[in-house]
Amino acid sequence: MAHNATAMAGTELWMPARVSQLTEIRISPDRPRELMLDGELVADVAEVRLSVVPGALKCRALSPARS
Repeated sequence: MAHNATAMAGTELWMPARVSQLTEIRISPDRPRELMLDGELVADVAEVRLSVVPGALKCRALSPARS
């Protein structure tokens, strides 16, 4: 996602400037741009809003296979 965010901002290379912890972010490029969302290209994106929903993602770790 960071690459897409820098592309929308008009940056040619993906070079993160800093690391932040956020619960919400809104990205508005200077003009509508093409953006890849979940592997699909979406044309004319004028704004992207992302938010974190605590507890919405359940993760399970598998035990290593025993030999």
